[in-house]
Amino acid sequence: MPPKARAKNRQTSQRALPRQVAPQATAEQVAALQRAAAAAAEQAAEEQRRAAEREAIVKIFHAADVSKDGFLYLEDLQVVLEKLGVQDADHVLKEMDVNRDGKVSVDEFVAWVFDDANCDAKAALQYEQCLRKMFGEVWDALRNDVDALTSQADAILEQGKQHFETAVLQLEIEKATFAEMRSLRRVPPNFAAVVEALIFLLEGTTQPQGWPACQQYLGKPHVVYEKIRDWENNVQSESLNASPAGVAAAQAMLREPSVNPDAVRSISNAGSRLCIWIQGMVEFYNVRQQVKMLQWAAATARANCQ
Repeated sequence: MPPKARAKNRQTSQRALPRQVAPQATAEQVAALQRAAAAAAEQAAEEQRRAAEREAIVKIFHAADVSKDGFLYLEDLQVVLEKLGVQDADHVLKEMDVNRDGKVSVDEFVAWVFDDANCDAKAALQYEQCLRKMFGEVWDALRNDVDALTSQADAILEQGKQHFETAVLQLEIEKATFAEMRSLRRVPPNFAAVVEALIFLLEGTTQPQGWPACQQYLGKPHVVYEKIRDWENNVQSESLNASPAGVAAAQAMLREPSVNPDAVRSISNAGSRLCIWIQGMVEFYNVRQQVKMLQWAAATARANCQ
């Protein structure tokens, strides 16, 4: 067969071969992958959070280690625990000292703090670390001043109430507006992010939902409205009954440069107001957390003075 004929025959054969089509993932497979990715991200965030907590606790240990030999003794513990409002240092030393050598290593200290039975002590250590970060060098002088701590708490709370009231006024959305937002077929990522941030806040979840799930959530506007009002009541209550993980997830979502009221307003005015409400509630939650820590510090200082 002549060369030209062979080349033509080869091209014809190649055209006759069926094209390989990449298999398309089903909706269930995509959803499963998204759930797996979200779970992995949540686990990584939890590990990172616990690592940061451990680092903060280790810093407290080393600050209390006067002798700098890597151990805490009874005198060292008394200084640390008195700042936290814990008086029975002898009993705590016995609990921490697992190997009964009369002193506490950094691993024993961290293990005791992370024990669920000692959650109050863990919270106190976290409060101590956060307040020191808030006030810097003046914290040592401020920590025993009950009046100053109370005044700081009142001032911060008053300022936070302004954010809260502004947010409440913004959310004058008719229930029909939720149906309007839900009816959108294709939405920009920043608009979907606002609805996801709302779900994080109200449901305490941290897993991305996707727009179809957001549409389904908005499909029961009366339920969403009730949860919004419940959130407003909870964030004002003394118990501060809200999910820290959900608040953190919503706050992280709103940090995206494109997720802001002005950018969302071009898509939906109601969505823009919803964004302002979420921002205000997150801000007020953070204020309430600061006030809670200052009130703890004032109570501890008051107990130490008696």
